[in-house]
Amino acid sequence: MKRIFITLALTGFFTTVFGQVFNMGSDNLVNTCTGNFYDNGGAAGNYTNSFNDTITFQSASNTSISVLFTSVSLMSGDNLYVYYGNSATGTPDIINPTPGLIRSN
Repeated sequence: MKRIFITLALTGFFTTVFGQVFNMGSDNLVNTCTGNFYDNGGAAGNYTNSFNDTITFQSASNTSISVLFTSVSLMSGDNLYVYYGNSATGTPDIINPTPGLIRSN
């Protein structure tokens, strides 16, 4: 299965442009076609200090997964890591992505 792991280290704020809502810390594995993705503060709140979590977006049909970041706002020293593959270990494929579309391999 194709996967995208998104790891937030000391969090930030970012979204995708779709329907269902997924917040860091409340969903560890997401297997869906569309949704809005936020840090643990949700759409209207601020993120929590010293928050670290990983969320996995997984394709049920072994097809590519796309994530559209419409906004990324990280405080100094905070990081957002994106990993492709079967785990969120090693060197991230993307560090602190800018707004735009990313697609799994």
